[in-house]
Amino acid sequence: MRYITDIEPISNKKIDRFRQWLRNKKYDFYDNRRASLFTIFIFFIVILVSMVISSQLSARPSNMPGAKFNQTQPFGSLGKNVMLTKAIADNKTNTTLLFFDFSNGSETSTDVINWDNVKVDFKGDHWLQSNPPTKAEFIPTSNNTGVIKLRNVKNKYQDFQIIFNDKQIDSSKIMAVSNGYSNDQKAEVVQAKFVINRDTPKTENINSSIDQKTLAISENNVKQDEIDKLIKHNQQAIKDLKKSDKQVSADIQALKNQKKISTEGSDVENIDTQITTKQDVLSESSNKKATLLNDIQDQKLKRHALGKQLINLKKGKLNLHEIIKY
Repeated sequence: MRYITDIEPISNKKIDRFRQWLRNKKYDFYDNRRASLFTIFIFFIVILVSMVISSQLSARPSNMPGAKFNQTQPFGSLGKNVMLTKAIADNKTNTTLLFFDFSNGSETSTDVINWDNVKVDFKGDHWLQSNPPTKAEFIPTSNNTGVIKLRNVKNKYQDFQIIFNDKQIDSSKIMAVSNGYSNDQKAEVVQAKFVINRDTPKTENINSSIDQKTLAISENNVKQDEIDKLIKHNQQAIKDLKKSDKQVSADIQALKNQKKISTEGSDVENIDTQITTKQDVLSESSNKKATLLNDIQDQKLKRHALGKQLINLKKGKLNLHEIIKY
């Protein structure tokens, strides 16, 4: 009995220690799980915060279709049109240049635009929030062309809009009122809108201090190059028409020779019809050549005038409307 009594306390202590060990292990397990869950939670929070910060700082593409080059847009009710011909940007100097051609509705390149009647508006929160603020100005480069120069443009903008309105009064829309009031509906305002996305301008080096003289000289050179290409194209067209005339004349001579040896009346009649058709072709070709020669002469006169204007521009005699700042 004494032996058994001495052993029991020892066994109870071992059991107690084992139970304590189990409790400690269980506590460690839950403690480690809580720590792991907390770590995972913090990890996902960091990811979410990083995504939010990244979305705010990174440049996002615009969801608006960008302006198309050389596509005419009307504005106002008096036939004015404008088209974007070129767009360049320099991310180092934060300068953007937008080149526009204007017309009064005719298809000539000699339209004279009164720039005081052209109103330009700008929209786009993402580019207006730059620091220092974005500066915009319209620089006339000829009687019907101009450049919008933007400085301090935020590099990571989404898009901004250039909107043209015609301030000239359309007298045909003014109606006399005889009964003390008018129920005429307000005419719809026609605007020309150009959406400039981040990828619209071509990246080029731009001198931030580029001036009206430099832009006007560049525009003059562009116009002279366009005229040279047109003259060359029309001269080649005249050469091609002359080659065609020789071929048609040879066909007519061959038909006349065939007519001499033909005995059937129906064959002769058919040959005469073919000869008449080919003679009409020669007559039409002659008219085309005359039109092309007149056009070439007109283009040469325009080029001569541009050459004289270029000399004055280089001398600083711009004779252009002053720069309009916004």
